[in-house]
Amino acid sequence: MPVTEFATLRIKEPHTIQLETLRQHLHSLGEAQAAWSGYPLTFYSDYKDVSLIHLVTGWKDVEAHMKWIVGEENQKFREIFEQFLSVDGLAHIDIDFAQIPSDARALTCKKSVVSVEGSQTEQVATGSERLWAGQGEDLEKQKAFYQFEAYNDGILQHATNTEGTELKIMTRLSLP
Repeated sequence: MPVTEFATLRIKEPHTIQLETLRQHLHSLGEAQAAWSGYPLTFYSDYKDVSLIHLVTGWKDVEAHMKWIVGEENQKFREIFEQFLSVDGLAHIDIDFAQIPSDARALTCKKSVVSVEGSQTEQVATGSERLWAGQGEDLEKQKAFYQFEAYNDGILQHATNTEGTELKIMTRLSLP
């Protein structure tokens, strides 16, 4: 079953996303992993915390991602990124990544311990068109649910967190 990988990466001080070397390495990772998995790798900056990068991509299944993680090519990237990034979170969500619009400029992600079915992120920027909404369960952590919404505008001015949820607001990164 196709899954969506949602990883949160923290940029280590004194580095920032503006560091050209880091951006080039992310671009190289994106190309290599996409060639291996068959899915594009997308990166988003966190609206509330500039030290966070969210990686969103697809896999044939969790097992395919695990093979990539332990593989030689990924291990080389881990060595490269060790000085720049740490992994704050990783989830495999039962959403087919191919459903997420490839032209989405912004995403919201609500994580909760109960299903968020039927709920929506409240009040995005005026003029932002919601392109898609989907939800799924973390395939490895029981009772962790994720709801994603994709928008055509990279500027989300306001979104409301509801009790019992963790909300991420993300804008798409353009890499070299």
